[in-house]
Amino acid sequence: MLLFCELALTDPPGGALHAQQPSAPPTVAGRLIGPDLEPAVGLEVQLIPVPGSHARRLRELGVADAVPIIGRTRSDAEGRFELRATRAGPHQIEVRAAAPETEPPTVVAPVYVRRVLRARPNVLAPVQLPKMHNLVIGVLDEEGQPVEGALVVVQASEWSDPSSWVHKGKTSPTFGRASARTNEGGIARFSLPTAKSSVAVSAAGFNLSIDDLSRDRAAFRLTRGEGVTFRVLDLDGAPVPRAVIRVGEYEAIPLALTDARGEATVGLAGRKGISYQIEAEDGAFARTARVKREPPPSGEPQIVEVRLWPAFELRGQVVDAETDEPVERATIWIDDGLEGTDRGQDRLVWARPGGEFTLKTRADYVPPAIRIAAAGYKAKRVWLGPEHYAAADRRKPIRVELKPQQKEARR
Repeated sequence: MLLFCELALTDPPGGALHAQQPSAPPTVAGRLIGPDLEPAVGLEVQLIPVPGSHARRLRELGVADAVPIIGRTRSDAEGRFELRATRAGPHQIEVRAAAPETEPPTVVAPVYVRRVLRARPNVLAPVQLPKMHNLVIGVLDEEGQPVEGALVVVQASEWSDPSSWVHKGKTSPTFGRASARTNEGGIARFSLPTAKSSVAVSAAGFNLSIDDLSRDRAAFRLTRGEGVTFRVLDLDGAPVPRAVIRVGEYEAIPLALTDARGEATVGLAGRKGISYQIEAEDGAFARTARVKREPPPSGEPQIVEVRLWPAFELRGQVVDAETDEPVERATIWIDDGLEGTDRGQDRLVWARPGGEFTLKTRADYVPPAIRIAAAGYKAKRVWLGPEHYAAADRRKPIRVELKPQQKEARR
């Protein structure tokens, strides 16, 4: 039996209400230590809202400003840092080591910690950083000539020495993906928190190449192939621009963005083909069957038309349980119902003026619950049930009431 606490279906309010913000936004502080347990000095630390899967893929494809940076600082002589958020809710604290001076420039993979920041000051246990490893990738064609402008995406597969950073009382960070384009010599350089990695190489006019590495340098020799052009449309047949084409399952590797016509050309892999995922900015989503090279009629390029399923959309309003006034600076995100995990945190939105929100998730993922947090209020988990999913189908908003914290707790 599911319990529904302080959640009801409602029609949108008729008049404008003034919001009350009884508490300042939260801060987060911590200390960075290296593999040798000494302070990690002078490292850049960034605070961002936990990015959604589409925004993360944009970052990996090199799109500037794909995710807003809320705060930025550097660790001091003791490895300490402090950052201020704009509101409560899930955040990502990213740390980037200094890049070695190389040509082409080395791309440093970030390590990060995710936390749901509360109204009170948030203090992390010491964050122990891993030893970084350099990785050099060369990309050549079938004749052994360098391929310039190839996209190289690198995912660290495991820490190089887990025993060096798993300690009681320490925070173990997660490692992020890194990507770069090859230079005129066909070279891309990376700095990763691992000696093992998965690497995908994509270039126009060549087949896709994916491999697992356990060494610090590797050469990828690409075979020529026209690839496949995806034509991405919504259910009404309109083109969908800026949709991400990616391969793989969980945390799939991005290959390209669709243009204004909803089209993007990507490489194929293997004789049996490979399946692709396609995700739009609004959460519309599709997964293809295996796509392989088909004999082109009259020499025309191979085109695969894909229709995206609309995102699941939940609308609502967050209000003060005592005054009925809207809570404008609330954060709402998906909760999978498991304590101690951050799954679902990458599907979050901020309430608009008036406390209204629209939370969208991929069409193939129906959320079991949502969480709501706001500075000065008690955070809440709300389980969703059939009537709420029905309300989402009818685009009827739900009403969420937050209880203010006690005055003595706000100080």
